[in-house]
Amino acid sequence: MTKATSASEWFSKAQKAYAEKHQACAWCGAEHQVRCARHGPKQVYSCQRCDFQVSHDSHTKRFHVVPGEEQTPVLETMHELPVRNLL
Repeated sequence: MTKATSASEWFSKAQKAYAEKHQACAWCGAEHQVRCARHGPKQVYSCQRCDFQVSHDSHTKRFHVVPGEEQTPVLETMHELPVRNLL
């Protein structure tokens, strides 16, 4: 997250990614991972993959963002490992 990106800007990015990219995450870009929930006046977007979360409370006009975690590539199976690592 850069200093130039405010919580309100992240909220706008999250809305756009959710609506235009099949429930995508504004932080990590993963599709079909974001849950949008409304709790009274508060709307929250949260990613199941990287734990990014951004919210807006329409009563207090406040935004809050929790940065996502960096994702490291994971091998799906042992078949993707180089042979030298198996010996």
